[in-house]
Amino acid sequence: MKIVQLDATVVVGVPVTARFDELSRLVPAAWERLFQRCDELPQPEDGLFAEASFSLGDGLYHETVGVPLKGDVRVQGPWSLALIPAGRFVVHHFTGSVENIGLGFQEIYDWAGAEGLGLGSYKLDLGYTTGGSTRPHDLYIDIID
Repeated sequence: MKIVQLDATVVVGVPVTARFDELSRLVPAAWERLFQRCDELPQPEDGLFAEASFSLGDGLYHETVGVPLKGDVRVQGPWSLALIPAGRFVVHHFTGSVENIGLGFQEIYDWAGAEGLGLGSYKLDLGYTTGGSTRPHDLYIDIID
């Protein structure tokens, strides 16, 4: 775990708004829709796709799976934009399976709690590929002061 300053990031892609227990079913379907049409979007700079997440409260989440972009973002078509604002984030280089990404985020919460850091509602998961290859993911959660 480490603390980093993250530039504002916009994830352009397919949105999902659902309760936590529905995300495991709806998010994979959103990835499938994205990868079927990802040639309509700018290609990710490093070949890696992202999932942006924001807690809406009461167990409801807004997720966007797509292409992470920096700077002035302009896209056409039926895409959603999710802004992860610039700020301080805890980042965890997670080497487990995609199915266990939730455990990686829990490790961030546990570490931040032990360090006395307050965490916010923004999450970023960077490391998805069109081929579904297993690779490490960088997991981010914003720090609130």
